[in-house]
Parts: sequence; C-alpha cells; structure tokens
Amino acid sequence: VGVAALSYLMALIDENTYSYSLSENGLTIELGLISRYKKVIRYEKIQDIKLHCGFAESFFGFANMEIETGSKDLLQSGEGRGAAASMATLTERIPYLKLQDAYALRARLLGICGITYPSSQQPLRQALPLSQKKPLKKTVAYAGIITIQALLIGLLIALFGQSFLPYIGMGIALLALLNMALAAFVIYTYEQMYMQKYFYDENKETLVIRKGVFGWNEIVVPYRNIQSIYIDQDWYDVYFDTWDVWITTVTATSGPMAHIDGTSREDAERLARLLADRVEKSRKRSKG
Repeated sequence: VGVAALSYLMALIDENTYSYSLSENGLTIELGLISRYKKVIRYEKIQDIKLHCGFAESFFGFANMEIETGSKDLLQSGEGRGAAASMATLTERIPYLKLQDAYALRARLLGICGITYPSSQQPLRQALPLSQKKPLKKTVAYAGIITIQALLIGLLIALFGQSFLPYIGMGIALLALLNMALAAFVIYTYEQMYMQKYFYDENKETLVIRKGVFGWNEIVVPYRNIQSIYIDQDWYDVYFDTWDVWITTVTATSGPMAHIDGTSREDAERLARLLADRVEKSRKRSKG
C-alpha cells in the first residue's frame, strides 16, 4: 500500500509539473518540482521520433514519445580550470500521451520539419516482404540453444555417470526434449504474430518502421539524417538464407530499432539500393 501510495504521489507530481510546448524556437520541455529542468530542442536538431506503447500502456491507450537529437549539452559549474563538465542528453521523452495526441504531436513536429508521414496504398512491407523463414529462424535461435545445452548435459550424465546418475541424466534429457517442443510451439506462434504486425513503409522524405505484438515501437527516420545503410547476416541467417537491412543515424536507438530483419537476399539488396537512392536525393534537395 505504501509503495502504491508513493507511486501515485509521484505520478501526481509529474502530471502537475511536466509541460511541453511548440514555438518558433523549437520544442520546449519543462519539469521538476523543487529543482526545475528546461530544455529547448531546435527542430533542425531532431534526428528520429519514436513512439513506444508498452504492454500496460496498450490497455489504456497511451504512448510515450522519444525525440532523439544525438547532441550533447555542456553544463558548467564552479570556477577555474576543470570546472566545465559535459553531459549527453541525447533523448527527450514525453510520457503517457493519449494515443491520438501522440499521433497529432508527431504529425505537427514532422510538418514543422518539412516531413510527411508515409502513407502508401501498397506499403513497402508488401512490395518487399519479410521472408516466411523468419519465424522458424527466430524459433530455432531462442528455443534451441538452452534446450540443446540441457540435452547434452543430460546425455553426458546418462552415458558417463555412475549408479543412479544415468537415470537423472535421462530425466534431464527427456525434460529438455519436452521443453524444446513446448518452447518451439510458443515461440513460433509468437513470431508468426510478430511477423504479421511487423510494418515498414517510406516516401521520398522518410522511413517508418513499427514492431511489436502486445505492445509496439514505431520509429520515423528522415532520409536526410541517415548516416549509413548496410545488409548483413548472423549465423542463423546464413543457415536459413535470410538477410537484415540496417539503417543508422547519429542517435543511440536508430541501430537496434531502425532495421528490417528477415528478408531474402534479393529483397535486402533492393531495399538497400532504394534507401540509398532516397538518402542521396534527400540530401540534394536539402542543399538546393
């Protein structure tokens, strides 16, 4: 009860002390009760915009917005040599927006930055789809390693143990096989759902990627901010002949979040060429 009461009190404080606004100078965020914090993010500094809706937030129709700048703020304290200290504030977060408000705020920010949200009749997800091998690959990757380790331990005990140890080893091996069957079924079902909800699309200005089953993350990356594009394989990809397309900016989350994983080699190369062409044309428009 005490923890719940304290959490409720902190939520009330956050609600009554947190504010954000849009102006000609940029997005202003202020928070704090006793010690106040104020940050103005200039629109040209915005690199990525991410919406996050977790499992709990999905029940209440909330989303958290993260605005990535990739820049550092310098804080200075004291006097004399060595008094300056730097602190990286790469991400600003606007929490617990109503879902429709999160979409509206993102649309306003994109509009101010001169960017439109992709809305195609045939999204890129349909034109260059994920491979049907992706759920199987993920199932083997997640369910296989631990189960194989337990199976090997059980077999070793069964083969080389003494007295009652072989029976324990056979029991471990049997449990490992049962665990593999159950885990494979659960993970494969989840991965099928994940693949069905996996979405990506683009237009001449930006790329959007959305992932998640019980919650979701969606990132919008303007082409003018993309630093690199590459394709690769891990060793599971090599076995199943699937490829991943990676897009990075100067921000911390663009790499883990802004990638399209599990396509055929042909589609991965087509995706990479398409995105590289978009980046080149976007930079030419910016210079012009």
